[in-house]
Amino acid sequence: LIPASDTTPSGLARATSIEKSGVLLGGDINVIRPSVHINGSCMSLALNANKHELVRLIKGTTVKHIYNSDIKDIYICLPKSKNEQDKIVFLFKEHDNLITLHQQKLEHLNNLKKYFLNNMFI
Repeated sequence: LIPASDTTPSGLARATSIEKSGVLLGGDINVIRPSVHINGSCMSLALNANKHELVRLIKGTTVKHIYNSDIKDIYICLPKSKNEQDKIVFLFKEHDNLITLHQQKLEHLNNLKKYFLNNMFI
């Protein structure tokens, strides 16, 4: 999925994938359905790694647009093996989970610090 319109180029030049079936989508979204030999999450990672390719396709002044007909001509490199694509996606998901855990720990420690500072001189 790639947003079809936004007020900023960075809002448009962001691909994501949905790994569940039966999801309802709103309008104003470019939907790309990869073949069975391509992992959709790996494809979105590759598109995000090549944002400059998406940015150059953006049209408009106040509200920016990117069209499916333009996206179809983007060239991205993916491993041929679906197994290798799956491993790349797994690696990135594991890193995302690790980052989330560290962010939660940091937030907890910051809250603990605030608590101690507030109660230090009571």
